[in-house]
Amino acid sequence: MRARVGIALGLLIVIGAWSASLAFARGEEFSVVYSGAGTITSRTKSLTSPECGDVTEVRNETTHFSWVTHYGPPLLILDSHGLSGVSDKAEAAQSPIASNDSTVTLSDTGCQPGIANCKGESDPQPGQRAALDIPDAPRGGRTRVKVGAVGGDIGFTGKGFSGGWGFQNGSCAIQFNDSQLLLPEFGVPSQLEASFPVSVSTLATLPVGHYFKVRIDPGHYAPSHMDNCFADDGCLKDDFSWHGVVEFKRVR
Repeated sequence: MRARVGIALGLLIVIGAWSASLAFARGEEFSVVYSGAGTITSRTKSLTSPECGDVTEVRNETTHFSWVTHYGPPLLILDSHGLSGVSDKAEAAQSPIASNDSTVTLSDTGCQPGIANCKGESDPQPGQRAALDIPDAPRGGRTRVKVGAVGGDIGFTGKGFSGGWGFQNGSCAIQFNDSQLLLPEFGVPSQLEASFPVSVSTLATLPVGHYFKVRIDPGHYAPSHMDNCFADDGCLKDDFSWHGVVEFKRVR
């Protein structure tokens, strides 16, 4: 009897190991979604122009911005050697559950005096794709996921702007639609880019329909915010904040 039990137990162990090996060798499909939102409140003044007197232009901006970037679903190959990495690109869209309102006011003196009070929305720069990169990793090891929020080099542009325009030429729409917002910030796409470790075993054992999330903030899996607001350069105020979440979901 003991011999039979031993044989049966041995067969179960062999079959279990064989099944696990087969499961580990399958291609697994995951959806990867990076979403987030933020706000900037800034005040800038253009440098003094000798031709226009002491002047110039004072610009106040309060912009709420958001993004949702859907990748894939990329097919991750998990076998006895580990993870075969993958890369993908996707275009960001506004988040439907976040505010994207933007207000920009201008006040000029000197050569072309006037004021403007314009309102519209921020939009991830159209026609630009962000990138996802999941490198190879050995079984039992970790990969370092790198995921972008928005593409291009501007980050967010204006759309649907209108309002009071007190200058001789132009309009709120001409001035701000398809133009860069979130000034005086620069390199916004690289500021929002996230990078974090994920263990191969976490990906290999995640059940279909289940997910895990990674919270992203400046200085936490994303670059720390660098203060580049200096009065000598015409920056009087720059309050910039944001947060994001990356979701990995096993879809098949």
